[in-house]
Amino acid sequence: MKEKTPPEREGFREGNPDKEKKGFREFRDKDGRDKEGREGRMRPEPFLIAGDPRFQKMLLLATTAPDQLEEKMKNWPGQAEMTEERKVQMKKEMDSWRNRIFRTALKNAEESGVSLREEQKPLYVKRYWEQRSKVESGIREEVQARLKTAMDKENAALKKEFSPAPAATSR
Repeated sequence: MKEKTPPEREGFREGNPDKEKKGFREFRDKDGRDKEGREGRMRPEPFLIAGDPRFQKMLLLATTAPDQLEEKMKNWPGQAEMTEERKVQMKKEMDSWRNRIFRTALKNAEESGVSLREEQKPLYVKRYWEQRSKVESGIREEVQARLKTAMDKENAALKKEFSPAPAATSR
């Protein structure tokens, strides 16, 4: 009986990079967009990510002009210790992030019927994300309050269920 190759090793041959199983980052086109097709499906737009405070810092970088971004990156604390390869990879990731931020906002403009001149696009992108962040932050606050109330109730039920029963006293 022929031994079947395990699925994780199928199509893999040492020294043949064309046959290797590709990671998700390799299924992108030259502009950083996810390729269509079975392997590289378009990911859904993240929900409530704009309300995350960390997103604000990333958004600031994404809306910074590329030449200014390079200047800012030179001043980052760990930048001096990074290898040249890591610096190149980081720049690619930032470019991909910037493209995604711009695509999302400009897609919204198109769907909303807003016609933008080329010089208006960067400002529209910035304003879109400012407004979206404001809305999502409000939603996060509402949801967190509801979650706390619901979890307090559930925790009380769990405490009751798992607390030891009081010992019976005998006389």
